[in-house]
Amino acid sequence: MEKKSPLISVIVPVYNVAPYIRRCLDSIAAQTYPALEIIAVDDASTDGSGQLCDTCAESEARLQVVHFAENRGPSAARNEGIRRAAGAYLCFVDADDRVEPELLSTLYASLREAEADVSACGADGIRLAGGPAGVFSGEEAIVCMAREIPFNYVPWAKLYAAAPVKACLFDERIYYSEDILFLYELFQRVGRVSYVPDILYHYNNDREDSQVHSGVSVRKLTALTVHDHVCDHAGERFPEAALYFRRLSLDVDSRWAMLTVESDAERRQIFSLLKRLQSHIRRHYDRKALQLLPERKSRVAVRTLHASVPVFWGMASFYKYVKRWLRKQERQRHQRSKKLLKQGKQCQNRESSAKAGRAVKNGESNARTGKAMPKPAGEPGNYETTYTIDQHYRAGLQREAISGEVSGFHSGTDLSQ
Repeated sequence: MEKKSPLISVIVPVYNVAPYIRRCLDSIAAQTYPALEIIAVDDASTDGSGQLCDTCAESEARLQVVHFAENRGPSAARNEGIRRAAGAYLCFVDADDRVEPELLSTLYASLREAEADVSACGADGIRLAGGPAGVFSGEEAIVCMAREIPFNYVPWAKLYAAAPVKACLFDERIYYSEDILFLYELFQRVGRVSYVPDILYHYNNDREDSQVHSGVSVRKLTALTVHDHVCDHAGERFPEAALYFRRLSLDVDSRWAMLTVESDAERRQIFSLLKRLQSHIRRHYDRKALQLLPERKSRVAVRTLHASVPVFWGMASFYKYVKRWLRKQERQRHQRSKKLLKQGKQCQNRESSAKAGRAVKNGESNARTGKAMPKPAGEPGNYETTYTIDQHYRAGLQREAISGEVSGFHSGTDLSQ
């Protein structure tokens, strides 16, 4: 008798993702793995995402929807799904992403084969080096997530045994970088982590209103507490990982400092945020970590803010205006291209109308003089008879239609190739 597959619970935190949520849930429902449940937790969305989840649940019996009365953040949403999950294994999917049909079956096979507690797969849409398939200890997995090779610190694109996750919930006081803290604590509790390089998860990096692209807020600054804890603890327990965690901290600080200057906040608030980020950079500043930053502008930003807030503010303000000017130039080029394309179409339409008018005029002239119509090229039949005006008119339109099709074909195809 075939052994029954264990249940996998897929947890989807939902907040203001109306354009993407149906695509996400459909991709989960299309999994080839036979035994799964889907738990969508609506974190008090204001754009109708929760109602869309309810609509999907009407046609998908494996989907259950939970609604929060007020916005509580991604950690609380994931924890609610964890508490309600009945599966022996858990998987997280962000509501604006999508997954391949083989995601769960591949991750489950990898986990079982390696006798691991966590399995991970490749993903696109995010900076990730990837690598060959492998099995890592918990400590090695911490180094992997810090280096972002072959997987990183996001909770999705992974399958977990339920027991260690339920013993290590997300910290609901943290609203950003909560995933780093979750995996850092979890990997210290597990024995093995397996990895397969198959690209089975598609991260949506196009949302300008996502947390990654949005401005700096009080909630977002809770990430600084995470970076402090991870950098300090890893410095004592996992020195190799600590260097890369400091790199991550410096990278985040520099990006948030730029976003702060680009925001429309009051000058006093901008100065206060920059001073706080400067203090954080000075706490975790490391020359080796600085050289690991992937972009030169990030390294320059870190050095400048480390030295002086006013100097960084001036530099970032100049950069902000250059970016705005470049975006304006790009919009103007796009508008000019659209205008030229529209003018080209109008010229084509006028030329077609002129051709049709000349054809009708020639047909009526031949009918009045009694002149025989010429035989159209490529058509059989005898045209030596005299047509009536009506016949000439219809024949003229027919010839123009044929001529238009032939000219349209030649204009769209290069027969010389």
